[in-house]
Amino acid sequence: MARGSVVKKGSRFYCVSPYQGKQVWRAGGETIGEAQARLSKYMQEDHPNDNLLFKQFAQDFLFQSEF
Repeated sequence: MARGSVVKKGSRFYCVSPYQGKQVWRAGGETIGEAQARLSKYMQEDHPNDNLLFKQFAQDFLFQSEF
């Protein structure tokens, strides 16, 4: 899974994560706990297939590699 982070700016926390090759800043909340929960939610929305099993990944890769 791609990595993200929580950053404090002033009195607010922000979620920073990669999305389509760019760094995206999103509102996190008033506490670090809120921001970490939102970061997890954002990461699942942005990268839904990151929990693929290797078997499924290998089958998809081999299927796409065939001519």
